[in-house]
Amino acid sequence: MGYSWEDDSGSSSSGGVSRSGGEDFRSARKAYKKSTTPTRSSGRSTGRSTARSSARSSRASHDFTSARGKTPSPIKRKKLAVSTNSSHPLVVCCDHTGSFRTEVGIILEKLPLLGNEAKRYIPQGEICFSLVGDSAYDSFPLQVRDFKKGKPLDGELKKLYPEGGGGDSPESYDLAAYYFTHHCEMPNAVKPLFVWILDDKTRTNLEAAHVREHIGDDVQANLNSKEVLRRLADKFEVYVLFKKTSSCRRFWTDIYGTDNVITLDKPRDIIEMIIGIVAGEAGEYEDFELRSGKRHSDRPDRVSRVKTSLRSVKDKSAGGGTDGVAVGKKSGGKTSLKSRKLT
Repeated sequence: MGYSWEDDSGSSSSGGVSRSGGEDFRSARKAYKKSTTPTRSSGRSTGRSTARSSARSSRASHDFTSARGKTPSPIKRKKLAVSTNSSHPLVVCCDHTGSFRTEVGIILEKLPLLGNEAKRYIPQGEICFSLVGDSAYDSFPLQVRDFKKGKPLDGELKKLYPEGGGGDSPESYDLAAYYFTHHCEMPNAVKPLFVWILDDKTRTNLEAAHVREHIGDDVQANLNSKEVLRRLADKFEVYVLFKKTSSCRRFWTDIYGTDNVITLDKPRDIIEMIIGIVAGEAGEYEDFELRSGKRHSDRPDRVSRVKTSLRSVKDKSAGGGTDGVAVGKKSGGKTSLKSRKLT
């Protein structure tokens, strides 16, 4: 397997990863290196013929084109809502339009690495992966997988189809925000996290017709897109990983604040960024920095970039968010992951 859902030393522990130090990070570094080849649009495997059998079970060589149609719009789910009994749910929602053509393949191939380190900080956590595109042009503009943890997450990822479509600049992030605000059931959540990976803004309004078509709710009037996005933050602690080359940063900081809109410098940094966010919300950012440095001892440039980008997360973890809101005292009555024991 190109990836491992177990700890870095190759052993598993039902009580979470040991923090005693001395882990062997060679397997983790190897997994990161294997995941740096983008998915080919032709659908042909990039692995050697002599390793085809093992490559089929590896995320690094998975043919995402085979997933077309396996995750239809939420309206066609057996149960409209996605649900979890986890105390610490995490949703990762990634743009999959043409402007993310290269990045989305890399991101999806590397996402399995998230489960390994996230469980260190949220042992009872479960993850939901989602793709969002353009509801006016794409065939599969909103794809939502079930909450899972551990090895079953790999199966969820293999059913996502990065369409690479879109038609104009604004994307349908508001459609995804509407869905997760109204149709994500988390009865035991302490403070769920939601991470956007994107590079654009939405249109001014979320069309009622698109909500009816893809989600099925009987919405009669168009909805203000910014208000839809803001309401998501009443339910989740929301972060935006924003592509460096994009020019819509102000759109997102007006909604979620400067602390929670973070520059994504390079796609291959994405998993470290999300792990850092989870660790920061758990009050364990220093532990993340230590492990990240060891995990990427051969890539000090990556370590430096991630540290720079996550400066606000580090400050919030220490209780000094630059927006003047202390950890554990967020608006909307949400409490910090740090406020409850995570074992």
